[in-house]
Amino acid sequence: MNMILLRACEVGPDGLAELSDRRFHHIKSILKAEPGRKLRIGVLNGPAGEALVEEISESRVVLRCAWNNDERCKEVFRLALILAMPRPRVLRRLLPQLVALGAAEINIVGAARVEGSYFRSHLLREEEYMPLIEDGLAQSRRTSVPSVNVIKQLRPWLEERCVGEAWRGFLLCAAEPGPVSESWLEVRNCRGAVLAVGPEGGWLDDELEYVFACGFRRISLGPQPLRTETACVAAIGATSVLRWLPSCLLRGR
Repeated sequence: MNMILLRACEVGPDGLAELSDRRFHHIKSILKAEPGRKLRIGVLNGPAGEALVEEISESRVVLRCAWNNDERCKEVFRLALILAMPRPRVLRRLLPQLVALGAAEINIVGAARVEGSYFRSHLLREEEYMPLIEDGLAQSRRTSVPSVNVIKQLRPWLEERCVGEAWRGFLLCAAEPGPVSESWLEVRNCRGAVLAVGPEGGWLDDELEYVFACGFRRISLGPQPLRTETACVAAIGATSVLRWLPSCLLRGR
């Protein structure tokens, strides 16, 4: 954990928070904190700040919290992900990474080549996936909790969602370099992007047809087929790099 995350209800009016769960064990056993040590903290969907370890025992730790409003973790660029439901064990590994990389919205969707049984996984319950979300936030020192939506039928949901000027849609696919790659540059010109990653078996032609009809552009990481984990991490990483690289480097100047 690079940040100890708290819920607003855990902090008293006096600024004290008492922990006895896995966060306590991390503070005691991993950080080996003693009274007087300062820790980086944040409130879920709230400000970040610093906490002083007031006392620590074999069963609990008491933190005195102080907030810096300038440290509120705000996202300037919002990235939403449409992810064809992978194997639950893959999703379990992937969720913290998606959050750490800055995904503000994770939409887990069905597709023709997605096993229907995957949607019966306990992992899709909020009480199961929230600890993974919090792990990703703590790793990246973020406090804004991304929304997680489970959508078994992609088409009706996608047709209702308008991808306008502020949000642009991009569909990741295997393709040779060329005009497809130029779509990456459009990421720089929008305030938010919707990135669609299909099943490892690929999208069917009719699925591609209605995704493109909804305004999505085709982007690629190259001709090679990739596993879901690799594709998601690489695509979000590429998006981040393109957002921050100076324009002169992209033009080869």
